[in-house]
Amino acid sequence: MAVYQFRASGVPRHKIGFTDHDAIKRQKKLQTGCPFPLELVRVWDGGRDLEALAHDWFSAHRIGGEWFEFAEDMQPVIDAVMSLLQNKIETDEKFGGDFREHCRQLYSDLRIASLQSSGCWGAGAPTQHSLPFGAH
Repeated sequence: MAVYQFRASGVPRHKIGFTDHDAIKRQKKLQTGCPFPLELVRVWDGGRDLEALAHDWFSAHRIGGEWFEFAEDMQPVIDAVMSLLQNKIETDEKFGGDFREHCRQLYSDLRIASLQSSGCWGAGAPTQHSLPFGAH
């Protein structure tokens, strides 16, 4: 599985898409419907989740469907964003969901434990495990 970026020669149009197969084979299929020669810019390891995140992230540059308009000097930004999106997916998979939510829960649990150990968490207060975000 791969997410690819093609550029239409001579215009600032880029296609970000997904393929189960080789990006070059996908390029040949896409070329039949494109009036400009397509150039392969990048291929990233990833699936439809990476493609969807990329489409959301770059939505301000979308000109239609999976096509985006990017300035020539924007490629380092595109590469950096795609790397961050890949890391987000890997982290979410590792922690079984949204990593930011995991961090919020961990912070809250640690804060409660700290208050309990310092004696600031009074008698009769909810325990760490009675709160909806407590560690289980």
